[in-house]
Amino acid sequence: MPRRTPLTYAIAVAVLAACHGCKNDGPSGQNPSASSSAAAQPKPYAALGLSFSYPATYSVELSTSNPEAHQIAVSSTTMPGVLTIRLNSVDPTAPIDLDKVAETTRATMDPAATIDPTSMKVGTQPYDARAIKSASLGLVPVTDVVAVVPMGGRNYLIMLHAANEDVAKAATMFGTVLGSLKPQ
Repeated sequence: MPRRTPLTYAIAVAVLAACHGCKNDGPSGQNPSASSSAAAQPKPYAALGLSFSYPATYSVELSTSNPEAHQIAVSSTTMPGVLTIRLNSVDPTAPIDLDKVAETTRATMDPAATIDPTSMKVGTQPYDARAIKSASLGLVPVTDVVAVVPMGGRNYLIMLHAANEDVAKAATMFGTVLGSLKPQ
């Protein structure tokens, strides 16, 4: 999966803002509201022992090329936010140290970033999480939220990533995926 930088998101937002108000009648004879309501329906996905739904404006990519860690990424080229689910494919039941993951994320993202305790709701269950906040990753402030979520006898690492200004826009995708996430 290509890495999406804050600059990519800024360009996408600028393009969308430039088109705001543009008239789109859709293909000849097609009702644009009918096609947008179909696009609003969540799509189902299942892999790595999990299943979930995600907004149709996003795509899902499964990466199993690393023999030690497999990953599902939910992202979009036109909408903000990236959600990743990682699984230790060598030992899926191995414990994951949340604080160590948060510290590694902070050091990689921005050594000056802060880490704050928070929670992440998956289905109806809240899990301990850590919010890693960077004042400026690239051009904009960003927040990553990480949590360790045990499901179906496996430990998954879930990470939410969004520019601070786009968190509200990304919340729909985050909520759709996390609200429907369950073991297969």
